Parts: sequence; C-alpha cells; structure tokens
Amino acid sequence: MPFASRYGHRGIAVSRPLPAPPAVENHLSERLPDMTQRRGELLLSTALLILSGWIFYSSSGLQGGAGRFPQVAAALIGISSVMTLFRNFLKPASDTEKPFTGVVWGRLLVVVAAFLAALVLLKPIGFPIVSFLLFVICASAADSAAFSRRALLTNSLAGLFFVTLLTACFVVFLRVTLPMGILPL
Repeated sequence: MPFASRYGHRGIAVSRPLPAPPAVENHLSERLPDMTQRRGELLLSTALLILSGWIFYSSSGLQGGAGRFPQVAAALIGISSVMTLFRNFLKPASDTEKPFTGVVWGRLLVVVAAFLAALVLLKPIGFPIVSFLLFVICASAADSAAFSRRALLTNSLAGLFFVTLLTACFVVFLRVTLPMGILPL
C-alpha cells in the first residue's frame, strides 16, 4: 500500500485511502464538445480523398516508369480513404466513442524533426538507412508503448521489411537511382 494512501498527506494514519484528485478538463472539450474520433476520421478521409484526386490529376502527364508511381500512390490513398468513409458511414453510432482530446504535440514534433533530419541526411547516409530510421521513429512516436523492447523490435522488423520492399520497388521495377550513402551497394 502506498505511503500517501496509508498515512494521508500529513503522515497521520487514516483508515481509508485519500480521494483521487479532481479530473482536469481538457481545454478543447469546451470548444469542441461534439468532436469525436469518428468525425475526425470522416474529415481526414475526405481531405485525403481530395488530395489523392489532385495528385492523380497533376501526375497524369508524367512519363511511364517512375512517372506512374505518384498515380499508383494516389490511387492507393484514394481507395483507403473511400474504404474509411464507407466504414464510418456503415457502422452504427456509438455512445462510447472517445472524444477528440487534442494533438499530442511532443509526438508530432518528434515526427516533424525526424522528417527534417531525413531530408538533411538522405544524401550522406543513404536512402535505405534514413528510410529505416524514419520508419522506426515515426512508428514509435505513434505508439504509446513504443519504447518497450518488444515494440522496438516489432517496429524495427517492420521497418526492415518496408525499406527492403521500397528499395526493391524503386531500384528494380522503377529503375530509379537512389542515394546509397555509406552503403557499398
């Protein structure tokens, strides 16, 4: 039994545990009382669908090979956005949906810093290593238990698979020369 619950806040023995501190209200709950996770997914899916249409249209004039990559990526983004929209429209509304609690700024800053570092280090270190590190950092920032040994191993294995697949797609299929940096490939 913890010291504070056994002896109270002044060291005097009490028979019951201290009450929990009052809940601190999120400052966003006053401005966005009805903003749920479902509404956020609908807004994000709609924005991604519009973005994928714009990318597909603007890349339609590119030549074959590597020029088709933006169209394929835009099509995949569009398909996943439509699937998310359908899932949100078809699933029944729930009273137990979590309210939107705001952005976790620390994690967002880690991801932005990782992308900026990847841009700077791409040429000297190389595409495979930078992409692997970027994947592991972003996946770890997205997970609340990211720095446990198991999560780090899972993120590293997924990053290794992702980078191998991505490098093979660019080099073998699209015939793009990637900066290899310190790798002797």
